[in-house]
Amino acid sequence: MGDKNNAGPPVIHFSSSVDTEHAGTLSTTSCNIYPALPLENPILLPGCNGISAGSPMTPSAPRRMGHFSALPRVNLPNIRVPEMMDISSYIPTIKPPAFLKDVYSFPIQVGDHVNREVRSIGNNINKIIDRGDVFLQKPPPLPEFTNWSIFGALFSIFGSFFDHGSDIAAAYVLWDEPDSIWWFSLTVTLIVVPTIFVNAFSLYWYCNEDYQASRRMFSNSSRPGFSKCWWVFRIIVHILLLGPIFRYIDLLYYGVKSRKSRLQRINVQGPYCPWPKQQAEMKKQVEYYNLLLHEERDIAILELVHSFMQDAPQLILQLYILAKRPPQSTTGNDYIITVLVQSVSSLSSLMALAWSLTSYQRTLRYAVPDKPQMSVGGSASTFLWHTFQVASRVLALALFANAFKQEVFIALGGHWALMIVWILAQRTNFCGTNDGKRKHCEEFFYNVVVGWMFTFVMINVKAAATRVKYSVYYLLMAAENTTMIVLWFLQPESDNHWYHLPALIGTCVSFVLGLFFMFLYYTRYHPDGKMPKKNESAKLF
Repeated sequence: MGDKNNAGPPVIHFSSSVDTEHAGTLSTTSCNIYPALPLENPILLPGCNGISAGSPMTPSAPRRMGHFSALPRVNLPNIRVPEMMDISSYIPTIKPPAFLKDVYSFPIQVGDHVNREVRSIGNNINKIIDRGDVFLQKPPPLPEFTNWSIFGALFSIFGSFFDHGSDIAAAYVLWDEPDSIWWFSLTVTLIVVPTIFVNAFSLYWYCNEDYQASRRMFSNSSRPGFSKCWWVFRIIVHILLLGPIFRYIDLLYYGVKSRKSRLQRINVQGPYCPWPKQQAEMKKQVEYYNLLLHEERDIAILELVHSFMQDAPQLILQLYILAKRPPQSTTGNDYIITVLVQSVSSLSSLMALAWSLTSYQRTLRYAVPDKPQMSVGGSASTFLWHTFQVASRVLALALFANAFKQEVFIALGGHWALMIVWILAQRTNFCGTNDGKRKHCEEFFYNVVVGWMFTFVMINVKAAATRVKYSVYYLLMAAENTTMIVLWFLQPESDNHWYHLPALIGTCVSFVLGLFFMFLYYTRYHPDGKMPKKNESAKLF
């Protein structure tokens, strides 16, 4: 028999006495390990079918499934094995840490949380997809119609009235002089013909099928510009030769409407896409912005054509008349008034010409919302650049025409033809269709008109780097201007005028100042940053 207090590990001893009646029975009653431990119910082993109910293991004893037994299963009949002692109460209880109390429920909670988030994200994605047609049609951030834009439109209206008024005043003072009827006729012609052409062209654009097709996207046909009464009023205004003024009024109306749009302030953040509540109203405001772009583009082109048809020839004519007049005493009031009115007319024509070039260059960027817009400093430097360049050119032409009447037309015609060939070589596509197909007749007419503009100043007719083009063009202009002004300066008749030397200096200084403001614009105020960019290749054609 083993003793609990003996050294060595505890063992289980079988009893030395075997009962003949219950032979083959294993007993743990004589075991000295933990004699006070209770016994559990006996377990029926396989093959023990003939054991009585009063024995330690009876057939009626329930079979406890899932309990561990230290004894191997024995398939011998008539063997009684008492159940293993339960020692669980003697095993020290180990309490799990507090953070592991919910260890079994943690995966379930994580799964529920993930499911809720996935469903929430899915619902938001479905909302975005439902608004996909509106979202995909949302334009990029729209340039706002600022107070400077309103000031520019009002200044253009005032400048247009002042320009026409000064030209009419110049025609009146020339008509009042008995020997200036020829100059009066030319002045009136240069006022009436360009004005009729521009108003007719403006009305044609209003009635053009392509122009109207671009407005079929707008849902509200009752807005200004679409009703029949408004169309009748529009035609009457153009008959009165006030079409450009009417367009400026349209421009202000569309601009004020479009500036209320908050669509450009929308930001997309993750799966949650904030969207205005009043989508119908905002869509209407975006439509006004598109109408604003149409008007801005049309006005810029019409004013540019009008300036080069009226202001540029008028400027040369008035300077020619002033240079052609013989020196007279400044005490005559009529002479002083005539010279003053002609000088104001020439200055207003110069300002209108430079302003139309600046507006055209600014509109090219305004019509593309994702392009950086021209700043106030950029507009000012561009205006001064064109002002001094045009002043140098027309002064050289007017003084050269004063000494060489026939040769000036040869010089202008040769320069015009050379510019047409140069523009044709660049293969512009200003009048092409939306799919890029060129319209050869319209494009040739456009190239002829732009070639005439190139006789005074260069504009970019193709999206490409311009440093090579500007270098070649201004070298040619410098050579022509210098040649013409020097030839006039060397004429004996020019010595009798007080402006003999100032005109020579003024032509050269004005040309240099124009180049200075051009460099200032491209190095400091260009919307795309400092120019030139080394990664852009510049070509002549």
